[in-house]
Amino acid sequence: MEHDPAQIYETHLAPTIFRPLARVLIDLARPKPSEHILDAACGTGVVARLIAPMIGQSGKVVGLDFDPVMLSMAKSLGPDVEWHEGDLQNLSFADDLFDLVICQQGLQFLTDPAAGLRQIYRVLRPGGRVVLAIWTELAKSPGHAVLFRALGTLLGTNNPRQRGR
Repeated sequence: MEHDPAQIYETHLAPTIFRPLARVLIDLARPKPSEHILDAACGTGVVARLIAPMIGQSGKVVGLDFDPVMLSMAKSLGPDVEWHEGDLQNLSFADDLFDLVICQQGLQFLTDPAAGLRQIYRVLRPGGRVVLAIWTELAKSPGHAVLFRALGTLLGTNNPRQRGR
């Protein structure tokens, strides 16, 4: 049985949930060649890896996540992306750097989602675009609550994603 959270995510969750959802987000975002794009709270980099071929050599795709295990998987699967370990609530990027920020299922796990949104706004260029996918709180989503508990049992409670940020 697999015990590496990044491997479980990439093998089981990405193909069935996160890659199809990423395609929907990317269709909504309409990335253009030469744009600078941030995949915020990127996990294993599903969104970043799908966008990278769309923007060409003149553009730039950056994946950001706080979890080094997820980033290690992302780096191994997406060499054409610039990967950064960091906290979405306190970004180290310059102001007005990105044309597009996409955050797929990361914002709701922040200890201070408002701080994450302020940081996204800060690094977004004037006229830039933001696309967010956010599940509601677990109390309002019984199906996801069951999934969350099952993943907690499978992955253990010492997972940084379960402790908050």
